[in-house]
Amino acid sequence: MLQRKKGNVGNNIGKTTGWIHRATLSKSGAMDMLGAVTYDRIDENCHLHIILNQGTPKEKTQVLKVDNIITCAGQTPKNDLQGAVGSELQNKVFTIGGV
Repeated sequence: MLQRKKGNVGNNIGKTTGWIHRATLSKSGAMDMLGAVTYDRIDENCHLHIILNQGTPKEKTQVLKVDNIITCAGQTPKNDLQGAVGSELQNKVFTIGGV
């Protein structure tokens, strides 16, 4: 699970139950949770390229081999990744939710 802002991932979801969901996911070991992420691109192999802590001394890049990418980007649309995928992936990219 990735989020763009700094701080604990999912800190503002479900004020009364969000902490339970985060703790369950964290303890399960089923996924990593990373904050302060900048989404760079999706390559032709469907790998997600990210930058952690961009613009800081701790900046580093990572390439994630993923099966699916689901973007929950809050109230402000952030659709640049959709336009950045190559033509071979266009039929596999869908926008869901609000605009």
